[in-house]
Amino acid sequence: MNTLGVLAALALHGFASFGFGRFALRRTGHASASAALSVALGLAMVVVMGGALNLMRAAARPSPFVVLGVGTALALTAIPWRTLAQTQLALRSEAGVYGLLCLLALLLCATILPTPTFNYYDDLQKYFAHPVRMLQTGTLRGSSLSALGFETLGGQAYLHGFVLSLGQIDMLHAADCVFAFLLLLALLGTAPSERAAPRWLAMAAAALINPQIVNVSATYTAAALGAALVLMQLDAKAGSTCSAVLAGIVLAALCALKSSLALYALTLGLSLSAARVACAGWLQCARWSGVCAGTTCACVAPWVLVHVPNLRLIAQHRSPVASPSLAAAYSMEPFSWESWGYGTGFAPYTYALLALCALAALAFWHTRPRSHVLQVSLWLAVGLALLYVCMLYAIGPVSQGELTMLRLFAPMLIGALPALYVLLSEALTGRSRRAFTLVAVLSIAPLLAFVPFSLERAQRALLDGSVFVVARLDQAPWYRELNRYMLHGRMQQQVRVAQAAIPAGAPFVAWIGAPFWLDYARNPVAEMDMAGLETPWSRIPDTRYVLWEFAGATTGQLDGFEEVRRSSGSLAARIGDAGLRFTRTLLTLEPRPKLLWNDGQFLVFELQDVTQLREQYLKARIDTPLRAPSAR
Repeated sequence: MNTLGVLAALALHGFASFGFGRFALRRTGHASASAALSVALGLAMVVVMGGALNLMRAAARPSPFVVLGVGTALALTAIPWRTLAQTQLALRSEAGVYGLLCLLALLLCATILPTPTFNYYDDLQKYFAHPVRMLQTGTLRGSSLSALGFETLGGQAYLHGFVLSLGQIDMLHAADCVFAFLLLLALLGTAPSERAAPRWLAMAAAALINPQIVNVSATYTAAALGAALVLMQLDAKAGSTCSAVLAGIVLAALCALKSSLALYALTLGLSLSAARVACAGWLQCARWSGVCAGTTCACVAPWVLVHVPNLRLIAQHRSPVASPSLAAAYSMEPFSWESWGYGTGFAPYTYALLALCALAALAFWHTRPRSHVLQVSLWLAVGLALLYVCMLYAIGPVSQGELTMLRLFAPMLIGALPALYVLLSEALTGRSRRAFTLVAVLSIAPLLAFVPFSLERAQRALLDGSVFVVARLDQAPWYRELNRYMLHGRMQQQVRVAQAAIPAGAPFVAWIGAPFWLDYARNPVAEMDMAGLETPWSRIPDTRYVLWEFAGATTGQLDGFEEVRRSSGSLAARIGDAGLRFTRTLLTLEPRPKLLWNDGQFLVFELQDVTQLREQYLKARIDTPLRAPSAR
């Protein structure tokens, strides 16, 4: 499908999401909400529905079309046909926003769809396989050697299923970089603000802040849902029980998209509850918070239940023999302007948060009475700052390092900061010129630091057709050729031929660079990624067959694993160590396995015993002597 077809598919997805969201808003007494807010809420509902469908194994290829059909039907019934002329008149005030969004949509589709390069670790080896498995088998449930269920519950993979059902696999990023990005701008540009300037400033902030996109996981999707929840607080009925239900749906969707976003959801929930205490007292807060927390748990429960088979393995988990740690020293410099591999240093994010806290404190100090909106703004600004410190100083050293934590925090800031600009601008309307000048400085100055990288992003999108930042690898000719070979070259045929060497119906372990070319309907597949080896349930299944791309860029390069072992985060270092040990295990298997296939790149082993690989991996050491793969 060409780019115009993908654009039409995304428009259909937005229209269906509008139908779901408008249905929920009308049933809860929020019929006056904007169309963009309806789409955002509908998107959250679609993510929640994805958990139930995956739990029932009903998310196979026909499912996305059924969901789109139901959403479209709801949208058609929600359109006020009798008062359509009045609605069109009301939209004229937002014509500039929608006109800009249409131009951006065409520009994005013309430049970054399809993109020539993806992250060969995260995307090609991991995230691409998830929607493929789901559309072929009806569920994301599957591998005990995958990070799925640990790094993400699968919400973003479910959204990718819609793109894959209607487009090509090299357009999966359209769900986040096109649809969600435009949705975020629409939310901010059509927010219920008396003045247009704060809305345009919010849109500029959302576009300028470096998203640090390195893979197809949720970035702008998380930002859009977070912004939607913040902007919902402008509604006069934000304190009702129905609003708690809607907030719970959005928070559950955030948790399902990415595990790190659970911290963001917790921060949002606690901020809203704290504001409720200040405005309505403890009793009303307890009632609202209870409904919100209950809805969140109920909506995220199906996604958790999808991964119950893996969760049951936690009690059986056995850690391999520990290797000496080579983890690099953890270095945290929050006020550093040094540009890192993802493009922007820590300082712009730090100063943006400090300015936001100062702006919220200013509005809180100068405004009487202190409304619910002001309380939310202050508590959320402080909560974001505390979350920033926690992620960088507490979670980073035991996880994947300071740079990864900064990248994971970026979508939280992109969603919350512009939305808070809109909220706070309303509170400070009519203040003195001095106060207005201070507000302008606090709002605009932090964004200027992101301008140079934003220009670089725009240039790379126009010239290179890419929005990803993978240490500039995407600009290297060998990397582009590798992506072309894996996505459009001979790899699909090679993978299918190698899989054909394994009897149909027989389970097998697959460690290859492009598992999305596997036929999951033919065999039960335990596809493996490096992070999957360090999940709490990591366990090599009972199988006699192994498909290994021993000459792959992500599965056979010992030097690459050694580099990951030197990461500053302890989890990242353990992941690199596990990849190194697993590779050495495959190279030194005893007794030697029977070789079923070898084309110089892919090997298919038949083990003599189902526990052979598992037991030798648990005992493996990185100082094991290496030899070339061989067979009896």
